[in-house]
Amino acid sequence: MKVIVVSDIWGRTEALDALCLRTFEDYTILDPYSGSEMNFEIEGDAYKYFINECGLERYYSYASSYIKEQRYSYNLLGFSVGATVAWMLACSDQAEFIKKTACFYGSRVRYLLNERPTRSVDFFLANKESSFNVLEFSRELSNIPMVTLHKTRFLHGFMNHSSENFNLEAYGHYSDWLKSWANGA
Repeated sequence: MKVIVVSDIWGRTEALDALCLRTFEDYTILDPYSGSEMNFEIEGDAYKYFINECGLERYYSYASSYIKEQRYSYNLLGFSVGATVAWMLACSDQAEFIKKTACFYGSRVRYLLNERPTRSVDFFLANKESSFNVLEFSRELSNIPMVTLHKTRFLHGFMNHSSENFNLEAYGHYSDWLKSWANGA
């Protein structure tokens, strides 16, 4: 099954390519910079650049345009702001060909809880977030039909080698989970 991967603020990185090569047989990576290598060294720089040069609405518009052209079933995977974009797509009228969605630490989804996915969504929460109460957010998410909530003990960014919160144990565990998820388990 093809997987469309929606990246975080770091964009397309060697580490994301490596994760996809290790995990999926057929995939496409969407990123907020249209494939341009950004090579950010500091997370704060990546965040500022994303906010100033792209933003959530523009990223969603770009991903939405790509999705509109797809006429085959696929799984959708997003990380951080990419998870928020994946959520928005799973809740849109463009969800027709989405088989299922996985969102890793999509913290901005907390502003979109009135939207409802039309396909199953596995949502992975960070253990804590500095800007909001994860427990309260998890309660709200757990009441949304089609959502399976996964509470982790790891911090936001645990799957991203570039993040200060990268966790090798979590990366190995959830890479294996993604491989099963992508292959229909």
